[in-house]
Order: sequence, then structure tokens, then C-alpha cells
Amino acid sequence: MAMTKTMLIYGYDIGNGKGGGVRFFSLNDWCILEGIEYRHENSITNISPSPSGTRCIFIDVSGRGWLYNPADSTALEVPNFKDDDGSSHSKTGGQKSNSGGTTNNSGSGQPIKCALWDPVGDQDGKSGAKGTKSLSFVTVEGGQFWTYVYSQLYFEGPTITRVGKININSETGDMFTESLSTTVPHGSSPAVVRNGRVTCQHQSGALDTVILNTHSNIRVPGGRGKARNMERLNECFKQRLSMLRLRDAWDVALQINNRR
Repeated sequence: MAMTKTMLIYGYDIGNGKGGGVRFFSLNDWCILEGIEYRHENSITNISPSPSGTRCIFIDVSGRGWLYNPADSTALEVPNFKDDDGSSHSKTGGQKSNSGGTTNNSGSGQPIKCALWDPVGDQDGKSGAKGTKSLSFVTVEGGQFWTYVYSQLYFEGPTITRVGKININSETGDMFTESLSTTVPHGSSPAVVRNGRVTCQHQSGALDTVILNTHSNIRVPGGRGKARNMERLNECFKQRLSMLRLRDAWDVALQINNRR
């Protein structure tokens, strides 16, 4: 169960192994919105809506994750959701479904505790990275954070990709991605994330901030030292590119070109 400013979104279990579903309750009209109810072949254990409430991630009893779009009542499976290494050679787009999927056969068996949406990039809200057409979210699997980016505008249709470290061959221009996660601090519970900065609460009640490795250089560097700044600008460009912040990446590329 989760709540936005206008919606209460909850998952349910039909019982007797008949699956479950997702329902939307309008806080303004004080009624269930029947037209956008989603039926899934497994019961739902966790729901996390995007900041604007236009998408939601749900986790079913099998441990698989899905991104649900109430506009067309389809669910896109989150790829590599339970893999050990998150290698990028696995499928990147996920699998579309109108009713669910099959049993999960991926590797680690570590339960996904939750998914946290990053409001930077939510084009339906007031905040967002300049020129972005993507949404990002973070999953908490075992003791690791994994970053994902969802793009609705893709030549093969909507796609979800696990974000890693981009490497670019300086001679050919070819790009490949390495797996990149971030360690969850021991004894802490993640609460919110914004622009790659995860606020966690420790058992003592103290708050701490963790910067995701996928966002460690996403801000334009300042200060002196031309060589060091050029190195950080290159990393900034690649991280913005991996997050599909294309206009932001272009701005950094112009700075790199002007300094050469």
C-alpha cells in the first residue's frame, strides 16, 4: 500500500492461488477507480508509485518486479531484478505483460525489500532534470542499491535498463556497460532518494546520506585543476548519458569540447 497526493494505491491477494492485483483509490472522489485496476497472476507484496502517481512498481510473491502503467494497463517486467551480478548482457527492456509472468529463475534469491523512485526526471511533476524523458528508481536487494532508468520513448517501445558504469572506446567510440551497485550501510533503512542521494535511517534513529555510485559525478565539477576537472567532466558526461539525461549530457559535452 502506498499513497500519493491524490491516490491510495494498494495490492491485494485473491486467495487460493488465484493471483492478485493493483487497485487505485481516488482521494478526491473517495472511490475505487475501476477502469485502471490491474490483475496479476501472483499476489502483490510491495507497491511503490512514482512521485506523480502516473506509474508504479510492484513486487509479486515470486520476487519479480514490474512497472505498471495505468494509462494502458500494461506491466513491464524489471530486468535483472534478482541477478547476482547485474551484468548488462541480460535483457534490457523487460517483458510486457497484461496478466503476469512465469516463475522467476534468476540467480541470487535475495529478496527485493523495496523500490524507491527518484523524483528528478519525473516529467509529470514539477521537478526534473533538464531535457529528460526518463524516470529512475532504486531497488534495495540484500545489502546493495541498484539503479534503474525507465524510458517511455524508445524505438522498441518502453524500456527499463539497470544502470551501470559506461566505458567508451576512445578509438572506435563503442560503448559498453559494467555492473555498478552501491552498498547499503549496515543496520540502516533507506527512506527517500533524490538525484542519486539516498537518505537512510539507522536503528538509533540517526539519518545518513548515501550517494549512489551511478551518481557520484553527475553534478558538474567546480574548482581548479584542469586535468582533474576534465577527468570529472568526462565521468559526469557518461553518468548523465547512462541516466538518459541527454540534454544535460550534451551541455557537459560542450564544456569538454570548449576546454580542449
